[in-house]
Amino acid sequence: MSALLPPSSSLAVPEALQQPVWPDPEALRTVRDRLLTALPLVLPTECDVLRRRLAAVAAGKAFLLQGGDCAETFRDLSLDTVSRKMDTLFDTADELSEAMFLPVVVVARLAGQYAKPRSQPVETRDGVTLPSYRGDAVNGPEFTAEARTPDPHRMLQVYAAAGATLNAVRSLLTERRTALGQREMFVSHEALLLDYEHPLTRPDARTGDSYAGSGHLLWVGERTRQTDGAHIDYLSRIRNPVAVKVGPTATPAEVLALIERLDPDREPGGSRSSRGWAPTGCGTRCRRWWRASPRRAGRWCGYATRCTATPTTRRRGTRPGTSTRSSTRSPASSRCTGRWARTRAACTWR
Repeated sequence: MSALLPPSSSLAVPEALQQPVWPDPEALRTVRDRLLTALPLVLPTECDVLRRRLAAVAAGKAFLLQGGDCAETFRDLSLDTVSRKMDTLFDTADELSEAMFLPVVVVARLAGQYAKPRSQPVETRDGVTLPSYRGDAVNGPEFTAEARTPDPHRMLQVYAAAGATLNAVRSLLTERRTALGQREMFVSHEALLLDYEHPLTRPDARTGDSYAGSGHLLWVGERTRQTDGAHIDYLSRIRNPVAVKVGPTATPAEVLALIERLDPDREPGGSRSSRGWAPTGCGTRCRRWWRASPRRAGRWCGYATRCTATPTTRRRGTRPGTSTRSSTRSPASSRCTGRWARTRAACTWR
């Protein structure tokens, strides 16, 4: 791992699961050295803004909308693709904001979601066995020995593609400035390839804290969320907001252990000790975790229930289980912490 983030324990190096077997160690070292000297894709100040927005979400004063592709591909990289994804997210955010009378924090799975975890390290077809496709960051989808051989130089392509995508996002956000102010969008991805994440992690000159420069919000998935594993170890030592995908097999004890590891101080938002983390995908299981330990987990499970739902777009003013009707709620009586508008975005950040 990079010297910027040595393992938290000198007694044992955490195991890193779901990592490709790079056939050329020298090529890997060259790529890591180039990433180590590359500019960060996002700034610590931007990550701090997102952490403050998530603090509002945790307090029930905002809603988190996260969406995007399961995995990005190099062939789909275009301005039109980025624009359409932004339109979808912002249109959904507008509907949610008008229906709930709350500002919506928009986080896109964009500019970094190029790696995929796999159930099996290899794939067999017609008696031929090759490495599994692990996303464009590692190898190609074509079932040939050349395409499926992991190539570390692809991580440099990811860096270039992510940078181009972020340039497009920032330009489009400037174009779409509304009468209510500047739109906000943050980017996120699964921090799967540690050979990519570690070199892009840098100390902030203001505080000395380490920030991942690859995205505003990083998370670990179901296959890499071991509390003693390398991925959780990495997330526990960066200042970015972080998240964990929690599936139906997770137990209350496992979730509480993740909370303890990633955010021992339980301070969403503002303070330096906060990670702004949220268990994602937990659904109704959060209620059982809350009953198991309300003092320790209730606040966070409520956060997860509000933040990570994937709502169906509804007409303005309707709620689940009610008939479709126009909203009659007064803007003055809403809990919105931003400004009110009867058209388009109901709430935006000041």
